[in-house]
Amino acid sequence: MADSEAVTINDGRWAAMLRSLAALADRTPDTSTADMCDQLGRCVQSGWSAESVGVWQRTDTEAPSELRAVAGAADDLVRAGDVAQREAIITRGLSDDAISLQPSPLALDRQLLVIPIVIHNQPAVVLAHLSRSLAPTEKMSLLLGAKVLRRQFSARSATVAAGDKHQAADIASLLKLYESLDWNTTTFNVVNEARELLQCDRVTLLCKRGSTFRVNGVSGQVQFEPRANVIKRLELLTTRVMAWGETFHVPTRETLPPQIDEPLQAYLDESPTRVMEIVPLLTQQGDQVTESRSHQQPWAALVIEGFRAPELIASSAQIQGLCEAAAVALQHADEYRHIFLRPLWKGLGNIALASRYRTMRRLVSLIVMVSLAALTFYPATYQVAARGAIEPQLQRVVYAPSGGVTSDVMVSHGDRVSQGDVLLQLENAELSARITEILGQIQIANQQISSVRSLRLGRETRDASAELGRMAGEEQRLERQLVSLQTQLELLRDQERELTVRSPIDGVVVTWDVERQLGTRPIERGQRLVTVADVAGPWQLRLRVADKHAGAIRQARQRQLADAKAQGQLAVAFVLGTDPRRIHRGQVSSISDAAQPNETRDTELQVTAAIDDPTLRTAAHVSAEVRATIACGQAPLGYVWFHEIVDYVYSRIILAFPHWDA
Repeated sequence: MADSEAVTINDGRWAAMLRSLAALADRTPDTSTADMCDQLGRCVQSGWSAESVGVWQRTDTEAPSELRAVAGAADDLVRAGDVAQREAIITRGLSDDAISLQPSPLALDRQLLVIPIVIHNQPAVVLAHLSRSLAPTEKMSLLLGAKVLRRQFSARSATVAAGDKHQAADIASLLKLYESLDWNTTTFNVVNEARELLQCDRVTLLCKRGSTFRVNGVSGQVQFEPRANVIKRLELLTTRVMAWGETFHVPTRETLPPQIDEPLQAYLDESPTRVMEIVPLLTQQGDQVTESRSHQQPWAALVIEGFRAPELIASSAQIQGLCEAAAVALQHADEYRHIFLRPLWKGLGNIALASRYRTMRRLVSLIVMVSLAALTFYPATYQVAARGAIEPQLQRVVYAPSGGVTSDVMVSHGDRVSQGDVLLQLENAELSARITEILGQIQIANQQISSVRSLRLGRETRDASAELGRMAGEEQRLERQLVSLQTQLELLRDQERELTVRSPIDGVVVTWDVERQLGTRPIERGQRLVTVADVAGPWQLRLRVADKHAGAIRQARQRQLADAKAQGQLAVAFVLGTDPRRIHRGQVSSISDAAQPNETRDTELQVTAAIDDPTLRTAAHVSAEVRATIACGQAPLGYVWFHEIVDYVYSRIILAFPHWDA
């Protein structure tokens, strides 16, 4: 057998025939049975120098009369008149499933080679008539070639059968992509079924969120860590690649730009990936997909990776077909999860389905009626939200009486002071200079008065009446000037005393870091200096209420004042920002007559509430933030719950329609 094999392999004619048979076997799935058998007959006839070759196959029935020649018009058995003998040879070849070389029934000097094969999963038999007797070596080579022929077609047929089973499994996997409209289930099925279909190591799905792509699913993982380095780097790489909108292959022979090459190398450092393909997923719109494909921006991407093989097993056509199917499934799931009020419609649908039963329908109707009646007639407390701060009722802000420079700060934050205590000392150089100037003028005026008096006394001894009158007038003028200067000096002294800033009340200094804010700094007249608060006395709330709720508060206040049986004021419930777990109570004491704009130019109503809770003196600090609700009387439960919607309808929708006076 070894010699025969050597003869067969070294013979160029045999080698050419075997190559032709191999190529022919590979074309089996794409070639019809008749064409396949005809080409097979010609190949065998030319390779073995046979006089005639015929290929016979049985039909679906088992009757010998149903045998048919699918190729081989030059088959001598076709022209032979003995039909029974022909059918016996063919039937025996199909049933024995063994290669045989026997004398031809047509002539003793001819040989008949019978080769059972399988074509398109159907048994067939090749009959080759050889024109001469063969030597033992030639017979061995001939039988070896027949075995090769049979092995080629049998193996290819088994491969086709396995391919059919694999195709059926692929169809089942593709159908699984559409089994659910839930987004999480669909993404899980897409990545895991894609890995099985494409026979790769990992498949990752990324969806566009804003201007970047985020990982939504990884094959083989129910959950993943979105902050992991490998996830972050894959997201960056996909975002850069999808800016092109084309499929990206790794490895590639092209020179990549830095904005793609750098994130690619960073990702490969974190991942064992050897081969990768990033495929964009486009919006599927039926026949319009192929027409506008180049103008679409990908909304998702599928990353297919291999860790061991140098290239992906799946072809580009398989990958593209799978990605199109996955895009449709994901698009349907995404549209389903963004249906407006989907849980409500789903619940209503379930109720409609359950309403087939009379008891359920009556129960649902009763619940709806009771709910509507409660929303319409059941009274509830209507509360208005407010924000503000808590502070002592008695507190004073000390302002600068005049301009100057702080020379000394006597107090600091938290110091307890009494009324009249010095808080800080100011200096005014201009005021000091003016006092010095007035003092000098007073001294000069006094000297002038003394001089005039001395002269006037000397003149009286000489009895010069005219000169004495003039000197008396001059003395009076100087005395009036002196009085004016002394008055100015007293005013300046008062201003100088005002530079000593004193506490107006008994309390605690609540201004933070007084020394840093005021120490040795120029002060302008009217500037805010220090705040002193009586923390031991009663406290109050200063609340800000949105202007849209001002009407409800004023109406509630008017009803409260008009009702003789009403006790007290509007109730206030509030929590401190420093202790939100405890609810405190108070009462509205005053409401401003006009709304005022705040920092964001939204108008607000100022409300003051009195509180009498001794524990707040230790639990709260001055100007601590509070969140409060003001009770504005009773209203239907439906309005209390949905007043924002009701007010919006009245102010934005009903007002949009024209109204005319009757």
